[in-house]
Amino acid sequence: MKNAIIFLFSILLFAACKKDFEGIEIKGRITEVGSGKPVAGAKIIIEGIGHSDGFLSPGSGNGFIVDSVFTDNDGNYIFSRNDNPASGYYLIITKDKYQRAEPSRGFNNDVKQTFDYQLQPYAWVKIHLKNVNPVNEWDRIKVLGFYDPGINCIYTGSNINVYRVEKIYGNKSNLISWYSTKNNITKRDTSLLTPPPPRHHTYRYFLLIQRLTNSKTVLSEEQIT
Repeated sequence: MKNAIIFLFSILLFAACKKDFEGIEIKGRITEVGSGKPVAGAKIIIEGIGHSDGFLSPGSGNGFIVDSVFTDNDGNYIFSRNDNPASGYYLIITKDKYQRAEPSRGFNNDVKQTFDYQLQPYAWVKIHLKNVNPVNEWDRIKVLGFYDPGINCIYTGSNINVYRVEKIYGNKSNLISWYSTKNNITKRDTSLLTPPPPRHHTYRYFLLIQRLTNSKTVLSEEQIT
């Protein structure tokens, strides 16, 4: 009788400890920063950390690709497996004309998890740099504030007249700084650009005409397509 009681207790203990879910499941919705619109066709890359590597953060270089899924028309995605190919996971989210995202959140095995995320869209700006009323060949203009801080947008000379197309953030304000130098005097002006709706990857441009005069910088904006 005693052995029967112990056996029954063991069965109950095993049932209590048994996991409700085994494997890995991550699901959620990807939307756009600013507009909140669903991002269809975004690629969700699931990277794993090996059981002997420990759980590391995205970008560590020790991860391996477990699988990838895509969002549907409503921005929803789901990744599910009934085994544990890694000891932990993190996501990499990519979509053409959006900023690549590597969220810092990690995911564990044997639990169903929900993770929503907003992707930052890009916009583009078309700038026209023109030296009006030049002084000499040492006239200089520098423009800062684009998405890529390494972009070299510096021109020198009396005949500056160039067009450029640069990437900026969509659905948010971008502070563009203009530095103009004449007669060894540098002046700084700024412009706050907020692309109008749809404010993302529609290749709408803004025409920014930078006129370098002896007294001040004149900035005008005109939307073109």
